[in-house]
Amino acid sequence: MDFVDFLREMLGITDDFAITSIVKDEENKIIKIHLKYLNTHFVKEGKRYKLYDTTPEREWQHLNWFDYRCYLVCSLPRYLSEDGKPKVIDIHFRT
Repeated sequence: MDFVDFLREMLGITDDFAITSIVKDEENKIIKIHLKYLNTHFVKEGKRYKLYDTTPEREWQHLNWFDYRCYLVCSLPRYLSEDGKPKVIDIHFRT
């Protein structure tokens, strides 16, 4: 198992997302793991929705890794729900 696969498993990152970069800030003792949504659609309760746009990039703090604070960084896609309103996709990261 390579390191990226290990991270995906430990953080609960689904196949819908890719780890695009891992940035270590030695001075501030921070690790940021950048993610990108890969699909052009979102499936919820068996229904397929086309993506509408993405949210501004945001961060979620994960559990610390030794002396480092760990953050997941991602711009989440939104889809148009049946009522025509944009909704953010459901995520299942282990934060």
